[in-house]
Amino acid sequence: LSVSQYWQFRYQPDRSLSEGEMVEQVAEAFRTAMARRVKEPLQCGVSLSGGLDCRAVLAATDPGKRREMATFSYSPPYCDAVAIARRVAEKCGTRHRFMELTPEMILDNAEHLVWLTEGRNHIEGSFFHPLYRQIRGEIDVVFDGFALDRTLGASHLTKELIQPGSKEELLTRIVTGMRLFGDESLIRLFKPEYHQLVREIPSSVVKAELDKLSHADPSTTFDEFYLAARVGYAASWHVPLRALVEVSFPAADNDLIEAIYKVPPEKRLDRRTHRQVTMTLSPELAGVTYHNIMMPASAPLWLWKFGKAYRYLAREKRGELAWKATGGRLRLRNRTDYVDHAGWLREEDSWKSYFRAMLLSGDSLSKEYLDQEYIGYLMAQHAKAKIKVSYGLMRVMAFELFLRRFMA
Repeated sequence: LSVSQYWQFRYQPDRSLSEGEMVEQVAEAFRTAMARRVKEPLQCGVSLSGGLDCRAVLAATDPGKRREMATFSYSPPYCDAVAIARRVAEKCGTRHRFMELTPEMILDNAEHLVWLTEGRNHIEGSFFHPLYRQIRGEIDVVFDGFALDRTLGASHLTKELIQPGSKEELLTRIVTGMRLFGDESLIRLFKPEYHQLVREIPSSVVKAELDKLSHADPSTTFDEFYLAARVGYAASWHVPLRALVEVSFPAADNDLIEAIYKVPPEKRLDRRTHRQVTMTLSPELAGVTYHNIMMPASAPLWLWKFGKAYRYLAREKRGELAWKATGGRLRLRNRTDYVDHAGWLREEDSWKSYFRAMLLSGDSLSKEYLDQEYIGYLMAQHAKAKIKVSYGLMRVMAFELFLRRFMA
């Protein structure tokens, strides 16, 4: 085997272009990316949610080809994404299918995912495989809006990261902002002899990646780091699915990536350019509700802040507050997230018993490295809605399953 690189990413913001020119260039590159990928006689499909990324894939597709596509969505039946995805499909005239995602689906397939990815991902994405088995044979190629929110939408960016100060300050912001456990938690989570071995690894790994960058334009440094270290890594979720169906990422098209990164980071903040590109590609689809704001994506940007606050407080946070206020007697489902791992770990007996049996029993292999008493404390605090630590515990679970699969 050999590796031959045929394309090199170069981040070159062009501040001489007007906003309209930037938007049109990105939109045209997106149309070209889709035209390259929609090939007869393949049956093409699009994974739909309530977001903008998958919707942009359909918006960038020629309307004649769009009607020949199949679309599908997955979530619990009470999730807002069900109705939004169905509305997008109706606008496009596609053959649409809904598949129910259950909490047990993730647990039943967790070990399989760890095996397929060699422990690189936590267990949340294990639902992909049983769901994609259902469309095997019906769809040849699935187009996924992979990472468009992180590139064009700049969901990872803040004004502080665009103006990071020194290289050392940027390193600190990255390490503290992207890790799942802080310093104090790591000290309690790892047994002392292992904490001594791993405590410097997060900083050293991030520093090594930052050292590879030119730092010629400080405003683009974090973007470059994020594209290489996070966006590129995220594709590993989907690679094993190719045993079932081909998965294609139009948003990772080389020419489209170059067009996106001609847009200066400050112009992409808060999905500003993302919204405009979607409206340019299809005003009709931009008029459908966007689940992050619970109003049309074409709504004025100044309204987005109110929409985000409403979504968080009235539709997401309310369940956690009700659970906490009533001591676990009142359960209000989270209708915004198609995978509610925080709520399931707090409220679902199957999840609580699974995590206890795997991480807190005498059979746990991770107990050699991790403090079971502290893991139990985290689970108890999470169950009371005093902290939210589901992502961290899913990483710990992946570690446990990795040890069982590969080290036992």
